[in-house]
Amino acid sequence: METGFFKWVWRFNALAIALVALLALGAITYELGRDLARTLFPTRTTNTLVMNPADAPGEAVIDDTIKRYFGTPSAATADGTYALPLYVEQTYSNRSISKSSVGNLVNYRIVQTAPQSNRWLFPPAERLILNTYALVLRESGQANLPMGQLMTVTDSDTNEDGRLSPQDTTSAFLTDATWGEPVKIVDGVHSLLSHTVRTSDMLDLIYNTDAGTHIAQVSLLSGAILSQQIVTPED
Repeated sequence: METGFFKWVWRFNALAIALVALLALGAITYELGRDLARTLFPTRTTNTLVMNPADAPGEAVIDDTIKRYFGTPSAATADGTYALPLYVEQTYSNRSISKSSVGNLVNYRIVQTAPQSNRWLFPPAERLILNTYALVLRESGQANLPMGQLMTVTDSDTNEDGRLSPQDTTSAFLTDATWGEPVKIVDGVHSLLSHTVRTSDMLDLIYNTDAGTHIAQVSLLSGAILSQQIVTPED
C-alpha cells in the first residue's frame, strides 16, 4: 500500500511540475511576443501631445523622433491670407508600450502673400487644437460671407497625466475672417455641440461644461458672451 501511495504522489508531483513549467513557458512566450509586437507595431494615437515627459511617470519622449511639419493651407482670404497648420508627430513610451501620436495640430502660421509677411496665430507654446470650424454667414439669395474661425483648444493638462488630449477640458477661441489675433470665448469646455452664425455680429453657440449645457449668443466682433442660459438633465 505504501509503495502504491508514494508512486501516485510522485506522479502527481511530476504532473504539477510539468504544468507549472508549461505555464511559465507560456507566460515567457507571451511577454516576448508582446515586446516584439510593441517594437514592430507601435500603437498609434491621435490628438495626444506629451507635454512634460519628465513629470509623467512611465512616459518619455525620444527627442529625435519628434517631427514637425506644415499641412495643407486653408483657402485664401480676400486679401491673400493663408493659414498653414503646424502638426507634431511623437514617438513615446507609455508603461513600456511604444506609442506614436500623429495628427497633432498645435498652431497655425498665418502667411500673407501681398506684403510677404507671416506670423504665428498663437504664441509658440505647447497646445493642442482639437477642431477648427469656418464660420460662414448664409443669407437667402446672397453669397456666403466668411466671418471667421471657431476653434476648440486644449492648452492645459487638467487631468495631470503629462499629456494634452481630448480628455482634458478645452477653451473656445474666435478669430476674424483674416485670421487675426484669437480671442478666448470661454474656458472649461467639455464638448462643443453646435455653432450657427445668425448675423454679421451674432454667433449661437451650444457647449457643455461642468455646470451643464450652455446655450449662448456670442459677439463675432469681440468674442464676448452677450447672453446665455444653462440647462441640465435634472431641470
